[in-house]
Formats: sequence, C-alpha cells, structure tokens
Amino acid sequence: MDPIEYAKAYYLQHYTLLNMWNLTPGVRVVLENGGPQVCRFCQRSAPEVTFRLKAHAIPEALGNKGMLSRYECDECNKHFGSTIENDLGNWTLPMRTLLRIYGKNGVPTLKNERDGWRIECGDGTELKVSHNRVDSVFEVDEAQKLIRFNLKRGPFVPLGVRKALVKIGLTLLPEAEVSNFEETIKWIRDPQHSNERMVRMPVLRTLMPGSMNGQMITAALLRRSQPNIGLPYAFLILSIANETYQVMLPSPQLDPPLDIAPMQMPVFPVGLGQNRDSICVALNLSDSERVVDEVLSAVMSYDARIQI
Repeated sequence: MDPIEYAKAYYLQHYTLLNMWNLTPGVRVVLENGGPQVCRFCQRSAPEVTFRLKAHAIPEALGNKGMLSRYECDECNKHFGSTIENDLGNWTLPMRTLLRIYGKNGVPTLKNERDGWRIECGDGTELKVSHNRVDSVFEVDEAQKLIRFNLKRGPFVPLGVRKALVKIGLTLLPEAEVSNFEETIKWIRDPQHSNERMVRMPVLRTLMPGSMNGQMITAALLRRSQPNIGLPYAFLILSIANETYQVMLPSPQLDPPLDIAPMQMPVFPVGLGQNRDSICVALNLSDSERVVDEVLSAVMSYDARIQI
C-alpha cells in the first residue's frame, strides 16, 4: 500500500479527531469553560489569581494573534512566557524569519552587525538578505538559484521546547479530557525537566517545500479510539506555514506501560498528503541541558521575492 494511504488508514482506524482549528488572521477564537475562571495549570481561581492578560492558546511568536484561552491565570502566563515558551521562541527563531511568520512585532529580523549581515522581511512577503562580505551564514548557488542559510538558534533547553509544544496541546484540550493529563500539567511547570514517562516518543517535524502563507496555522487533537495499551493516548498536530509538528501528549495513566514498547507508527499524513516531496525528521528534544549556538541549516530557492 502507498505509505500515505497507509498512514491515513492507520489513523482512521486507531484515532479519533477531538477537535480542529484553522486560524484565520483577524478572526478571534476564545477558549473557555463557561463557568468560573479556574487556571488549568495551577488550579487556582480569582481572587487568589488574576486573569487580566491575554493568554494565547498558541504562542504569539508562532503567529497566533486571535486564539486565546480564559483558563490560564496571569501568574502562569508569565511563568511559561519566561521559561518554556522562551525556549520554543529561541529554538524556532531562524525558521520564523525564513518562513515569514508574523509574531508579536512582525516577522523577526536576524542580524549580526559585527559580521555585517541582515535577513529581514521587506515590503510585501519577500525576504531581503544584505551583507558586506561573503560570510558563512549563507551560501549561494547561482546556477541552481539556491541559497543555504546557516543560522544560529537562540539559547534553548530541548526539553523546554518539548514542554512548550505539549503545553499548546494541554491548552486546546476539551475540559472533559483534562483529568487524564493532571500529571502532565504538573510536569510542564516543573523546572527540573525530568520524568522519562513524558518523553517516550520523538517530536515529528514535517517540512513542506514551496511558498506558503506565514499566517496559516492549523491545530488538531487526536485521541486513541480504542483502549489499546500499545499506542499513545493523544497527539497534538500543529501546522504553521510550511512546518507540521506531531507531538505526543503524555498521559501516564493511559499510555502504554513503560515495559511495553509502543508500536511503530507512521507520521500523521498532514503535509505528506499535500506534497510528496515533504521531509519528515524525528526530533529528540529530551535533553535538559541548555544549548547555545546550535546552527540550523535551511535551503531555499530564490527568485524576485528574495533579494540578495
């Protein structure tokens, strides 16, 4: 069977779609429970905590302007923003520029004044690359009209990046599912970044080639449809511009026991089904040590939209 058709059949058989959102610029979506405001992440309510800040269900740095939640208190909002969401922001920074993702202050600009180079989004959606000299930050193949960028990520903790992605899934969960993830909610707040039960599968990243809208965000939640002890209970599928992340949402009480190896699973066919040239890689993101100066390599074709 064709691998993509097999993957479609696999997920149709084993998983149920809990919910899906296609976020449109300018349209506001507010996630709420309909009752008194209680923080999903610390279980406290007003007046012990406040809910005045905008709590973005998906971090604003990833392009989310309009999807908010009413069950994240201001204290948790600040805590996540200065810890795991900061890790995620630093880790994704180069790709957010290359894919022209509009964050809190527009598409981020990458630059190094000392080495004399700058990458920014110009008028419209084109990338503008300026430099004073040939530098290792990029290499140009004029014959094939390709440019290879070698860009440093900001400092990040790999496990912090994973926790930030899991936190998105926990935010999107319907209220009826939250009790299945109580230990996971405590884990994402734990500064020790430990617990092997939470990192049993890699994060799968699929990159679709070609030009895509940097403001396009799709999020979906999958739940195991049968009490199969050999399969993870739930996943977040998050697509932003050209990238899709498949993230296991750990639920120790419902996931396979540690002594049972999970079945080999195909990649969820978002992206792969749209473009068979898509590339999928497994990201470990289980290390708790801070990483500095990691280099991301990315190859792009260029035309009038990329000025060099």
